[in-house]
Amino acid sequence: MSKVAVPAETLVKFSGKAERPAAVLTIAGSDSGGGAGIQADLKTFVASGTYGLSVITAVTAQNTKEVRSFMAVPPEMIEQQMDA
Repeated sequence: MSKVAVPAETLVKFSGKAERPAAVLTIAGSDSGGGAGIQADLKTFVASGTYGLSVITAVTAQNTKEVRSFMAVPPEMIEQQMDA
């Protein structure tokens, strides 16, 4: 994987100087309800002061009670996301 360019607006102040937060990658499905998958991972990254990157492997239509539908992302697209 190539080096990640973290946008300047994400700079965090540590010990008096601006530093770029660590970039962290999550590879997961997208949860339209926001409680799991990519959405939950990105919230966790923000809370831990890291910069979140994502590769989406599936898309779901779900809420807190049920998964109504699921669609896998084709392997070629997953590879393209990883290479981007």
